[in-house]
Amino acid sequence: MYIFDPVMTELDIELCKLHKIEIIAENEDGKRLAEKPTLFYMPHCGRGLYSNTLSANWNEKHLPNVTIIGNRFDMYVGSQLEKDLKRECPYLLPAVDILDVVLFPKEFDNNQIFSDLSIQTFPKETIDKLEPEFWLSVPKDAV
Repeated sequence: MYIFDPVMTELDIELCKLHKIEIIAENEDGKRLAEKPTLFYMPHCGRGLYSNTLSANWNEKHLPNVTIIGNRFDMYVGSQLEKDLKRECPYLLPAVDILDVVLFPKEFDNNQIFSDLSIQTFPKETIDKLEPEFWLSVPKDAV
């Protein structure tokens, strides 16, 4: 298990070491490659960070390994200008069309801490059906 949080305290670091959680030494800006099934716990992150995680895994081999607990991507896509999304977080737009989303149960939403959080996966069955052009839907210079 690995962790990175830019605001970790000394106590956080001690707890991680105690539980044998390896601390990622430098900020990867979310661009961690998922070589095997990987859970990215990213509650309430900025949309650019989600896009960075997608960009690092934007192919048929790695994307099915990605599971994100975080804000629902469709909330960004439905509420913001497409031109801004294409410029600032280009991978969110095409990702919305291939996601499988499981919402957190409503009983966890009493105080809005879990509002908009969901478990988002990229099922292999869906990925396998995509045309090769899909992977080119985001220009390489957008990374």
